[in-house]
Amino acid sequence: MASPLPKGVTRVQSPSSINLYKQCPRKYWYRYWARLPSKPSIHLARGKAVHDALDKFFDTDITNVPDTTEEFFMTMKVVLLEAFKRSWAAYAQEFASLPLSEEELTGYYDESLRMVGNYFDYFTDKIKYFTRLLPVKEAWEAVKPGREIEFKSDVHYVRGFIDAIHDEAGKTLILDYKTSRRAEISPEYKLQLSIYAMLYQERFRTPDMVGIYFLKDGVERLLDVTPDMIERAKREVREVHVNTCSKDMKDYPKKPSPLCKWSTGQCDFYEECFGGKPLPQHLREQQETLR
Repeated sequence: MASPLPKGVTRVQSPSSINLYKQCPRKYWYRYWARLPSKPSIHLARGKAVHDALDKFFDTDITNVPDTTEEFFMTMKVVLLEAFKRSWAAYAQEFASLPLSEEELTGYYDESLRMVGNYFDYFTDKIKYFTRLLPVKEAWEAVKPGREIEFKSDVHYVRGFIDAIHDEAGKTLILDYKTSRRAEISPEYKLQLSIYAMLYQERFRTPDMVGIYFLKDGVERLLDVTPDMIERAKREVREVHVNTCSKDMKDYPKKPSPLCKWSTGQCDFYEECFGGKPLPQHLREQQETLR
C-alpha cells in the first residue's frame, strides 16, 4: 500500500501535470480533480506506437543476428520497421476511433515510419563510432540505453518515466523522444527535462546532459545540466503542490490562449469553459458543498 501523502500534497505530480497546470489551471482541474475524460488524439496515439516500437527494437535478442557490421545493421533495420508495423497495428482500434480519413491516417503512418527510420540512422551512427574499437554486437550493448525507467521522488512528490538514459564514456545523458513538428526545446520541454535531471540526481547523481531527439526532423537537441536548472525544477514542483490543494474549481482560473481553440481543433474542455456545457451532476453537487 502506498504511503499517505503529507498534508497539503494532494497527488504525486508528473512533468505533464505540472506543465498542464502552468498552461491552464482550469484545464488541470478538469483533468485531475474532475477527472473528465480526454479526447483521443492522433498525436498521442502515434506517439505511443512509435515509443512501443523503439522499446521492442531494444528488447531484440541479437544472439542470432549476423556478426558482420553491414549485415548486422541491415538485419536490425528490418527488426525496427517490423516492430513499428506491429506496434501501429496494436493501436488499430484507437486509430479507428479518430475523425480521420483513410488517406489522412495513411499519411500519419508514413510520417511515423520515417520517424523511426530517422531514429535508426541516429542510433546506428552512435554504434559505428564504437565499432572502431569493439565488435558490432559489443558496440550495440555499449550504446543501448536504459529506457522507460520510472523515477519517483519521495522528497518532492513527483514522478516521471524517462525514455532513454545513455551512459557513454563516463557521461550520463537523459534523452526524451518527441514527435513534435518543431525541433526546438520549448520552455515546457525544458521544464520536463529539468524535472528528469532532478529525479536522476536524487537517486544517483547529477546527469551531465539532458535533451530531446526530435523524430520528425532527425535532430538531437542537448542542454548541459546546471544547478540552476535543478533548483528551478524544485521550485516549479513545489509551486504546483501549493496551488493544487483545493478541490474548488474557482481556485483554478481559466487561462485563455490560442491553445483553447485553433483552426483544426480545440481543448478537450472547451465546451465546459466556453460552450455552456454543464458539469456532471456529482461534480456540481461537490462544488456546491465547497461554497
